[in-house]
Amino acid sequence: CFKRVSLPLGQQTVFIKSEDQAGNVLSEEVTLFIDDKAPRIHKQEPLRGITNGLFTLTYTEEQSVPQINLYYKETSASTYQQVLVSGCSQGRRQVCNKEVNLETLHGQNISYYFSVSDILSTTIGRVQYLQVDTQDPSLTLLSPNVTSFTSNFIDLTLNSNEKVTFTYSDNGGSFVKLCSNCYSYNRRKRFNDGPHNLLLKATDIAGNSNTTNVSFTIL
Repeated sequence: CFKRVSLPLGQQTVFIKSEDQAGNVLSEEVTLFIDDKAPRIHKQEPLRGITNGLFTLTYTEEQSVPQINLYYKETSASTYQQVLVSGCSQGRRQVCNKEVNLETLHGQNISYYFSVSDILSTTIGRVQYLQVDTQDPSLTLLSPNVTSFTSNFIDLTLNSNEKVTFTYSDNGGSFVKLCSNCYSYNRRKRFNDGPHNLLLKATDIAGNSNTTNVSFTIL
């Protein structure tokens, strides 16, 4: 006997009973999981360029908690390293991150992709190609180099060994961008009277950063 039935998505319990002409009954209970959609990968990041070991996946899997794996290798290697990405939730357009220590691959080219699996199927992402940069940029503060000023206009002079984004925070406030995609910064900034503790930061394109502090007082 064959019968096609429509069942709701998710876990369902089906009760099957058969009875012959003499009234004998045989029954069985079966638990099924109904899933008509494979997991969907929306975006793998970084898409291109440089990585410091942080990878991000945007995906959709609404029927069950997915199992997600990250695969990566140096481009000339024959096999991929597999890393389980834990703590990822089910739902629409979920975002999950995985940070991998790639220090031994600094300066090398790698390929990577994610896979997302539910109970019934697996979706594999597109292979992406990146260069590894795990080293922090240098940050040299040339000025200010004294602790007190009578003028509200202070010369800020910074250097780095690679193209970075220079930012600063004054007395614990939000970071303010000085310049981006630059090796150096040399401009005059205005500060209010009183003490100032600047936290200066240089961040490269891979997300590696370096910081330094300087304190001064405007009289």
